[in-house]
Amino acid sequence: MGKYEQIIEWVFKQNYQPDMARVPFNREELVHASEALGFERIKNLGDIPYAFRFRRELPNSIQCIAPEEAEWIIVGTGVGAYQFRLAVPGKIHPNPHIKPVKNT
Repeated sequence: MGKYEQIIEWVFKQNYQPDMARVPFNREELVHASEALGFERIKNLGDIPYAFRFRRELPNSIQCIAPEEAEWIIVGTGVGAYQFRLAVPGKIHPNPHIKPVKNT
């Protein structure tokens, strides 16, 4: 598991309580996670939540806590403020039965 995955997992576990559908966290908690895990400070802290919003999947240790048919996503809620949120569906996937339209 990479640094980003370990950091985001640590932040989730520090803030999550059973039956929560929204789990707030902030940029400073990413610093605390890095320190607690023994990593050097990440230069671009905002890249951690950004990576899981747009480029990476959240670790299975987080997703396995979501109810069936739901998944955790990260949303921005302010300057340096974020939330893990339960979403149904979390990500939209293309329908394999629909052909793409060609641009002309």
